[in-house]
Amino acid sequence: METNGVVAAVINVEPTGMADRVELAVVLFLYDPVSFEVKEVIDSYSGQGDGANWLEAARINTMLEEPAVLIAHSSEYAQAFVCRLFAGARTKRWKCSHREIAWKRFGVETTELGPLLKHFQISAENSAFGLLELLKLTSPDGRSYLSHLLQER
Repeated sequence: METNGVVAAVINVEPTGMADRVELAVVLFLYDPVSFEVKEVIDSYSGQGDGANWLEAARINTMLEEPAVLIAHSSEYAQAFVCRLFAGARTKRWKCSHREIAWKRFGVETTELGPLLKHFQISAENSAFGLLELLKLTSPDGRSYLSHLLQER
């Protein structure tokens, strides 16, 4: 833990529709470990690759070494993909905002990321930034969704 907060990352991996090509988005951010308030975005990456062919592989790997926790909306898929290609992610704690936040308990019928972003009227440059904006929101019980994700289970 840093003196100014904890570094975490939101990761999104999506197929592009082209054979073996995926889009990877990573957003590093700093949050307060007591209030779970997101303090700032530290860095971000968004790009496409196929297999091990990433133009900025060294940068991505370095980014993934810093966070204490990696967050994805479908963490099983993202974790399998990211850990296979980037050693920096292999020893990290992973959290899944799809399964580990009780969305229905908060009156939200969907658990899929796209419909969640639409439900909360979040527009972002990519799904990783969208997920970060979603996690920053205050749930009906007064806590942020980030707090629910990182404190429960």
